[in-house]
Amino acid sequence: HLNKVMCEPVFVLPTINQSGAEVYPLPATSQFTIRIATAGFSYHLTDGLGRVVAHGQSQSAQAMVKVADIPSGFYVLTVRATGGTVTKTKVLVAH
Repeated sequence: HLNKVMCEPVFVLPTINQSGAEVYPLPATSQFTIRIATAGFSYHLTDGLGRVVAHGQSQSAQAMVKVADIPSGFYVLTVRATGGTVTKTKVLVAH
């Protein structure tokens, strides 16, 4: 026999990427591109121990990050836009 099931509404909030940062291609083999909605940002890529393995800044709306010399694995990319918004995302490097 079937049991009666009561359903309550569920509200799903959209994920907001405040700075509009795009990172591609992933997984990255030798480099990846960061693109944001407005010009001017800085970035740093950290490993699992929090060590910075790559960093830089761009006066335009995009930058290329070379990763050919770092070991394969997961990293955290932090992008700070000129306006102060910060985006963090995982980056997979696979050689």
